Amino acid sequence: MYYCNKIYPKINLFERKIREFILIILTKSFGVNWYTKTVNDDLKSEIKNKQKE
Repeated sequence: MYYCNKIYPKINLFERKIREFILIILTKSFGVNWYTKTVNDDLKSEIKNKQKE
C-alpha cells in the first residue's frame, strides 16, 4: 500500500498532462468544435445512451 500511495499522484499527474496534450492537439488540428467534426453519429448516440444510465 505504501508504494501505491507514493506512485498514484505521479500517475495521476501524467494522465492529466496526456489528456491536456491530446486536447491541445485536437483543438489545433480541428478547432474548438473538434468533437462534432471528428466523432461519428453512431458513437455520439452511444455516448449519450451511456450517460443516461
